[in-house]
Amino acid sequence: MGDDSIAGYLRYEFYKQKKNKYYYLFFIIILASNITKAIPLINADINWASFPLLAVPGTVLFLVLFTIFLATDLVASEYEKGILKLPIMINGKRKKLIKAKLLSLIIWIILLVVFDIGSSYIVGKVLLKQGTTLVLDGQNILNKGVEIKGIEAIITVIISELSIIIPLISFGILMVFISSLVRKSSLVMGIGFLYYIISIISPDKTRYIFLIKYIYKLPSFMIIGSGSLEPAIYILISLIIAIVLVIVNIFCFWMMEILK
Repeated sequence: MGDDSIAGYLRYEFYKQKKNKYYYLFFIIILASNITKAIPLINADINWASFPLLAVPGTVLFLVLFTIFLATDLVASEYEKGILKLPIMINGKRKKLIKAKLLSLIIWIILLVVFDIGSSYIVGKVLLKQGTTLVLDGQNILNKGVEIKGIEAIITVIISELSIIIPLISFGILMVFISSLVRKSSLVMGIGFLYYIISIISPDKTRYIFLIKYIYKLPSFMIIGSGSLEPAIYILISLIIAIVLVIVNIFCFWMMEILK
């Protein structure tokens, strides 16, 4: 690669990633999960506009696994294969390389979440009842005593579902840091999955330590928890941690022994 700008490094990352079939496999898994979730609900009292509130939280495990896989692939896998050092040997711009890797992580997470939301709407539209009044657990969702429906319902759901992006990104950047430290793919993936398991079984008071603990609850809580600051605090803390971890990653990658 001759372009030593961040954009050049980013194109280099995407060039490698687009040849990896596992990146596309997660999109197929997400779609299959949404279809599987919808089929038993064909005759249930839920419409297509409400379906993402059930479908997207049901795919959180796959989103987490993709994030772990991606973070592992960005550093540990390349280190093991001996290709991590190639762009550094050519251009020597470590900081730009890790920034491009983190940016590619963010872009892939956003793409997968957006695909998750979009595919859940399409699957719901094809398989489930018509209507746009928001329904959750068999009850109409109200905003100040009024049903949420139409364009308002769709916008409300999309915004609430997009809220999971920042906690996922924060987790992903943490996993890139672990990937830089450990540099062994199987161990990085094991640590990531263990972190997820512990976050699920840990008590509620650890929710700001294990930021993926409440990802699956966040969209519905943003809608039915009207007036509560909890979702905003959760997202803000995730954002702050993500920013801090970006700085830590840049420093760690700068100090990392790569050219051996």
